[in-house]
Amino acid sequence: MRLAVLAALGVAFSLLLPAVARAADCHAPANASIVQVPGFPFGMAAASDGCWIFVSMWTGRKSGALTVLHDSGDTFSVAREVPLSGGGSGETLTHDGKLLIVTQWNGDVAAYDVGKLELPSGDPLLGTLREGRYAGAVYAITSLDDRLLFVSDESDRRLSVYDLAKWRRNGFKRDPLIGYVPTAAAPVGLALSPDGKWLYSTSQKALPQMGVSSSCRPETGRERRHPQGLLLRIDVDKAAKHPRDSLSGGVQAGCNPVRVAMAPDGNYLWVSARDSNAVLRIPASSLTAHGHVDVTSFNVGGGPVGIAVRPDGKQVWIAVANRFANTKYNPQGREVVGLLDTAGTSTDQITAVSEPASAFPRELIFLPDARTFAVGLFDAKRIEFFTTPP
Repeated sequence: MRLAVLAALGVAFSLLLPAVARAADCHAPANASIVQVPGFPFGMAAASDGCWIFVSMWTGRKSGALTVLHDSGDTFSVAREVPLSGGGSGETLTHDGKLLIVTQWNGDVAAYDVGKLELPSGDPLLGTLREGRYAGAVYAITSLDDRLLFVSDESDRRLSVYDLAKWRRNGFKRDPLIGYVPTAAAPVGLALSPDGKWLYSTSQKALPQMGVSSSCRPETGRERRHPQGLLLRIDVDKAAKHPRDSLSGGVQAGCNPVRVAMAPDGNYLWVSARDSNAVLRIPASSLTAHGHVDVTSFNVGGGPVGIAVRPDGKQVWIAVANRFANTKYNPQGREVVGLLDTAGTSTDQITAVSEPASAFPRELIFLPDARTFAVGLFDAKRIEFFTTPP
């Protein structure tokens, strides 16, 4: 069902260009390889050569660290640990591969020199943006040309938009804030279209004035029934000048949508709807089309969170976290689930496979070899690697 408040914001959908996977210089780890890390892993990012993985972690209630993993021969190990000012959340590498942006739950957004992170010592921190302790900075992403930086502020119902190019030119010394994109409640996941024109953002709950019925059951006993969440589309060029006017469409996206991933051809978005126990496949064109939206739902188990599309578009992998396993609503176990044969338009041939997870699987990313993914097991303080089937 489309949102009435966004129905008039339709803009013509552009044909999107396919993404091309980069060849890896290092060999991916063997299937089910495990690396122990010194904290609770949240975000992850892999260097384009496949030799380095950067893991943001919580190490305590208010503390965090950035762990650097190095592949020195078919296996990763901890190369160094860099302290963070707060609990580490999301990460993103700039498209030129030179900067790592790390969000922290205390509201700090830090930029690191990737080349210095790959050294055994030395300070890699370039600068920090202070969003405030109550903003809830959780994920970040850069525009395709690395001109803009977007940060989802989960507690403030907004996306912060920064002039990243200006920040770099000024030696990371001045606040480059452009403004804010308004969202619904608890924005989290971010994804960029392959041509860089559109930014997609999940919000866990629609706002009361949006007229969405409270059809979602509570995830814990402390909550009430609430409206479905949203998948919003943002015009990147407009966000560079007038962020408040950059929303260009949106659809309902199940109960508590928390992550979004884009198919490499730009035709479909995949959304993990945590409280729906489902992953949704949403046509990108539906965020501007009027009338019926053909959303396909796949029941993948209790509380899906992290989601990643394989670079060839043929598989989608999901971290089924079962985060609220102590409630009667999520009786299923923790696992990683793969949806196979997802590249076509038909859903008839899509099948599912799964692997058990011994702890809370929060995030997963594909490595540059385009066949191996890493999943962070939050409760177990470790990263596990899986090789996907052909």
